[in-house]
Amino acid sequence: MPNETVRFNLDPEYLLEDHVIIDALKKTNLWAHFLYKGREEEVEQNERKHDANDDSSSHNQLGRNRLETKNYTAILDKKLSDFPSLSAGQAQMFNLSRGVLKAWVLRVSGGRPVVLLDEVTSALDAATEAAAHQILESEFTAWGHTVIVVSHRLGRLAELARPGRDVVARLRDGRLEGVWSDVRDLFVDGEGELEEL
Repeated sequence: MPNETVRFNLDPEYLLEDHVIIDALKKTNLWAHFLYKGREEEVEQNERKHDANDDSSSHNQLGRNRLETKNYTAILDKKLSDFPSLSAGQAQMFNLSRGVLKAWVLRVSGGRPVVLLDEVTSALDAATEAAAHQILESEFTAWGHTVIVVSHRLGRLAELARPGRDVVARLRDGRLEGVWSDVRDLFVDGEGELEEL
């Protein structure tokens, strides 16, 4: 929702503190997009000002942390449309940030929701896709969530799937064609070619 704030897009119920939202954006490598895009000069001026007035006293450090938190609040409260547009891949990672935050809120209240992700990596390059799968593992699976990933690209999923833990279900024309507990069973020949899905 481009005419809503970054905060609203990630936490529409306003349940989360700034640092939790920022942490999710950092995990998906998007925080720099919001922190620096269009603000390079302002950030550099603030850094120069801090360096020029650097004082190691705890009082000064506390003031600096408050200043940084205030600046971060302003960033989160800007409309999404005030920033450069997100690429298709960045938009997918932004949605993943929202999922991470929603799961966190539900975990705090004792829930372990099923996470359904439809083509979560379809617009991602190989490196970002690997990062997304790492986030799925660390933020959902490791916390006990059941994760259902809908994908037409089995390649990366096949690399990450763990026999006996992960299951692949093949659907075609609205019908279940088969279920495999070992993704290697989907390989057609000994040369590592995957059966076309």
